[in-house]
Amino acid sequence: MAVAVELLHTASLVHDDTVDKAPLRRGRETINGVWGADVALLLGDYLFASAAEMVCSTGNVEVIRLFSRTLRDLADGELREIHRPFDWAQSEDRYWQRVEKKTSSLFATSAVSGAILGNAPPTAVAAIRAFGLALGTAFQVIDDILDFEGDETEVGKPVGNDLRQGVLTLPTMLYLREHAGEGRGVDALERLRSSGAQGEEDDSAVAAAVAEIRASGAIRDSYEVAADYATRARVALDRIGDGSNPVWRSLSEILDFVVARDR
Repeated sequence: MAVAVELLHTASLVHDDTVDKAPLRRGRETINGVWGADVALLLGDYLFASAAEMVCSTGNVEVIRLFSRTLRDLADGELREIHRPFDWAQSEDRYWQRVEKKTSSLFATSAVSGAILGNAPPTAVAAIRAFGLALGTAFQVIDDILDFEGDETEVGKPVGNDLRQGVLTLPTMLYLREHAGEGRGVDALERLRSSGAQGEEDDSAVAAAVAEIRASGAIRDSYEVAADYATRARVALDRIGDGSNPVWRSLSEILDFVVARDR
């Protein structure tokens, strides 16, 4: 099941990179960048099928159903993201729904499937699901921040890539809320919409928007949101153990890594 989840994650990244026409992933050229979109699409499908086959080998119908639902959620989240590019007026509810579908659902499945296969009681399964959802949300918020603050050589993908793709992330959303009605910063974002993410004009607009948002309080506020979700994850984790349990310590270390990561 662990291998199946990792294959599912990898397949989703291959497809995401293809949809986004991303040139880099983890500092290396993407599949679509090397072999083209057609090969990347088929490779992603192959990985999805391989993951599904491995899940079926568990013989656990509940886990198989969970895996299928997660695959659907990942596709749902990606569709929500690409359906409204450069729509800077999206509601916060839409953003959080997208995060839960596209990212948090996979973390929750990773956690819950282990609990189910380990014959954990329902209360523990519920707690570990809450842990996975909160952990995944914190991870996504940090990922949003790194799109502004990260070093391309460390993050492994271009800084400002979400803005270039017209994807509304938490720092941008908080920045717009902070300056609602002022028009400040919106000009740079509107330039991105009108440039159609092309050429030097787009590079200039991305740089301007990134600089504006980094200079605001949006990054600080985003870190506070990530910390809040980390606290929620910690509370859920405390429902199933404490520091005397090596499994609890491992999950706690993962949580610490997620909120402190720089790549």
